[in-house]
Amino acid sequence: MTDLHCLLYRQPLRLFYGVKMVTRELYESLSDNEIRLLRIHQGLEEDDLSCSLEIRSLETANQQYTAISYPWGPSVDPHFTCQVGRFPFPIRQNADNVLRRLRKANSDVHVWLDSICINQDDNTEKGSQISLMHQIYKQAKSTAIWLSKTDDLTEHVINYANTLDVKRIMEEYRSYKRGNVETKSFILDELASHQDKAALVNGIARLFQAEWFSRVWIRQEAAVGRDPYALRGPHSITWDQLTTLAFLFRPNLTIVWPEWTDFSFGDIQPTLDTIDAIENYRIGESTEPGSIAGNPLFYHVVQARSSHATKPHDKVYAMSSMASDMYRDTNEVYLKPNYDLSWQEVYANAAKFFFKQDFIAHQVLEQAGLINQGLNSDLPSWVPDWRYRAAIQFAPLKDWAAGGNINNVRTRVTGLTKKERQLLLSYQGAASIRPLCAPLREQRKQLEKDRSRLEESKSRLQEGGFQEVERLRIQQEWLAVQESARRAVLVLEILTLMQDKITYLSPRSSWVSDYHFQAHRKEIIDIDDQNLKFLESLKTGLYITSETLRQAYNATLIASQDSESNLAPDYLIASAEEWRKWLADCDVTSSPAYHRAIETSFAFRDYSFAWTGNGYMALVPSIAQRGDEVIVFSGCRIPFVVRPVHKWYMLVGLCYVHGMMRSDASILIEEFNIRYEDGKIVTKRLQGDVRANGLKLDAGQYIDVLPTLGSRWIKLI
Repeated sequence: MTDLHCLLYRQPLRLFYGVKMVTRELYESLSDNEIRLLRIHQGLEEDDLSCSLEIRSLETANQQYTAISYPWGPSVDPHFTCQVGRFPFPIRQNADNVLRRLRKANSDVHVWLDSICINQDDNTEKGSQISLMHQIYKQAKSTAIWLSKTDDLTEHVINYANTLDVKRIMEEYRSYKRGNVETKSFILDELASHQDKAALVNGIARLFQAEWFSRVWIRQEAAVGRDPYALRGPHSITWDQLTTLAFLFRPNLTIVWPEWTDFSFGDIQPTLDTIDAIENYRIGESTEPGSIAGNPLFYHVVQARSSHATKPHDKVYAMSSMASDMYRDTNEVYLKPNYDLSWQEVYANAAKFFFKQDFIAHQVLEQAGLINQGLNSDLPSWVPDWRYRAAIQFAPLKDWAAGGNINNVRTRVTGLTKKERQLLLSYQGAASIRPLCAPLREQRKQLEKDRSRLEESKSRLQEGGFQEVERLRIQQEWLAVQESARRAVLVLEILTLMQDKITYLSPRSSWVSDYHFQAHRKEIIDIDDQNLKFLESLKTGLYITSETLRQAYNATLIASQDSESNLAPDYLIASAEEWRKWLADCDVTSSPAYHRAIETSFAFRDYSFAWTGNGYMALVPSIAQRGDEVIVFSGCRIPFVVRPVHKWYMLVGLCYVHGMMRSDASILIEEFNIRYEDGKIVTKRLQGDVRANGLKLDAGQYIDVLPTLGSRWIKLI
């Protein structure tokens, strides 16, 4: 096999006739409102697949086809062949399975299948067609969902689903969503006396672990599709039946599943959440048609963060047509699908769009930060990396408002001058961004070698096509490097109210799971002792809240929350001393309420205790370092940790700062008339005792932290 053939055949779904690409011959150009339908020619089960493509306008195609929703499968999946017109078309196994499943013996069938109906080699067409996918699925007569081939339990599950009173349970589901149901139906109760209880529960759980549920595109396809139904081998199940099973599988309270189950709830919870999100959208559209369910793009993208996408771009594009804020003014154009852009550029554009909406801006930062980004993601630290799930973090209390009103977030996206870019890329401090830029330098060196190799090999290459493909590849990668360097210095300027440097940071334990805590008791005791000894070494005996340092420390470890994410009562915080005795006694028969609160705050695991230069106690992400700074942004309900990089900062992640979670910074700034002038903090009203002036804040020891306050702008990179 020639090098040319090997190179080209690795390109996904590219068509060949011999070694000549025939994409142009197969795909005729489409106008703005046209789509291709795939006609599956009639045939028996053992016959080869034979199809043809037909161009239709969306109007004439209305309810004339079945839209297919399916997982593509891995790129290394063996290629099957479907004859499309005159050409053999390579498809993956899932496509082969679902096309054969829908084929009829005595008549042709029209379907829409993205991998064939869209020219995957044409980014312009792909972007245009993806913009129409909302309408494509909405106007189909039905949506067929492929959940893979059957297994030994599928028939039991389908038979059970057919016995359910779907109407009654769906009414209960809607009441439950409105908060009108104190108790709910649960699968273990429904099947308590069923002779096949174990087989049914395990079979349903296995169904919920089908690959289809993990795809990002299915959220749109099932949400807008008319009459969706799922296929699992020869069996079928309606969408309402799937939703009913998902509702039954969700317990009303935390439970311990029976030992005979062969799954953990964590295995299926993402699927239950996905079905719930899809059904919420369908209910919203059925009650308020055209409202697009009232959720902005940001909320849809957050919900889809755990879903999988073949291209990272799709974490944004797959959600855009479902969003309530995407069809106003120029927003539709602003985030129109464009696969000629890098995924980093798409994510940056989305972040800039989100920051324009004041009521969303604070939540965007909560999803961002180094702790939520993949290694070498090449994204600015303030841009969420939607490719991965967000890191574990404690839930904010409802009344937390560290930065004041959420509508007071103030941001602006800017760039840097050429001189600033050079300074940033060459800076080599203790917390430099060289790790971010190093891959770019290495890639640039490799591209220079590629260019030289191409020049040397011109005379030896027999296939001009190979030479052209190689030249284009190098050119595209070189442009990507240049774009990466530009993105690395995209800046978010943001208004800040409080800022202080971390001077003490407790070590992180190796405890990673609630189930393995017993093996880490001694380690937790040692870290706790180290923190208490540090506090004892301080000259002050009181914290800024007028609590003793030990009382404030005990509250900080649990972020002032109980295990149900409610405000911790005083008696719970005081029970920390009993918790320490419980640790030392190695009691395995009980779990104190304070320990359950520790599990909720993720202290000693994903968060570490920290002390700052001016005396703040904080619970900070485990990747924080000494020299990082805790910071309160205007309008953000939770403080953050940032990492200084020369005169800029990188966002690390959110944190808890004891005594500064309820607009304390802005109240103090107002009371003492604190201003940030010429790079310095100026207190205009030194006599500003908050207690004497009748405001809600008790000044106490807050005088000590006045030098950390004052409105100023900082730059995040």
